[in-house]
Amino acid sequence: MVAGRCVVLLKISGRCSATLTGRPAGWWVTAVRTAGLSAVAARAMARPDSAVAAFIGCGVQARSHLTAFAELFPLRRISLSGRGRPNIEALAALARSLGLEVAERGQRVLEGRAHLVLEVRRRVEFGAEEDGLQDPR
Repeated sequence: MVAGRCVVLLKISGRCSATLTGRPAGWWVTAVRTAGLSAVAARAMARPDSAVAAFIGCGVQARSHLTAFAELFPLRRISLSGRGRPNIEALAALARSLGLEVAERGQRVLEGRAHLVLEVRRRVEFGAEEDGLQDPR
């Protein structure tokens, strides 16, 4: 679950004039905001020709991140790892709709040559040192 709230305050009084919260609006705000911030950081730090992304986690945040990153980078392929079959299938379907090749790798998600690694899940269960992260060059 992704939770969020967007509040519009009046400039002069500071009083609340509108609130956007709950499902699905609050989820959308949080997902897009988080993906946008990640995209800004990636644009500053990642290679502009990044074509391969590894996703650890396949839920709402992963889908919003894929949408944002597909607009910023010339992605060709994603590898993914997730716990819930419906989320894995939804992220894979979104990737394919964007014309991307999809590889489901489970715990070995980082074994390929990923230019971008996106960890978009609630808690960390394994780290890059255990998963064969390789330099894409």
